[in-house]
Amino acid sequence: MAKQIIFLMLLLGFHAFSTFSQVKETINNEGNLYARALSACLSKEAEEFGRLELQPRSNFANRVVEQNNFLTDKLPTKFGDIRVEYLDADALRERYQKTRQQIQILSLRPMKNKGATLKISIADYWFSYSKNSYNYALEGGCNVDFKFDAVQENFVIAKLDLWGV
Repeated sequence: MAKQIIFLMLLLGFHAFSTFSQVKETINNEGNLYARALSACLSKEAEEFGRLELQPRSNFANRVVEQNNFLTDKLPTKFGDIRVEYLDADALRERYQKTRQQIQILSLRPMKNKGATLKISIADYWFSYSKNSYNYALEGGCNVDFKFDAVQENFVIAKLDLWGV
């Protein structure tokens, strides 16, 4: 009986800890401008290009983002119906070597400020690997401008532009 009580207490303790962690992660991402910019760009690209069959290799429901310890750390792996996988250069190389097909990736750039505007750029690349060289072919991207809204006491998206090469 005592073992059952201890097991039940441990089980409840682990459940409470994991629930607390998930809630904290959600709160952090709501205020994370990189998460909000990535979400907006993913949605806009899926809306604009998702139905086009110009690039049969494009998959707007499952996206790969280049991992960056400073910018992509703790970003969500799901934005609505869009799944995101974060891969570093070595993981991209390994995937390319297995499939021998270019991989469409997104790469977040450091935030810049211009006056009262915070700007986040996300570039679209086609990744490949050959002759011991990582190759990134630029395709386009997305720029997101944030401005502080005093009424909402939060940064809001003021402008979102898709661009291409």
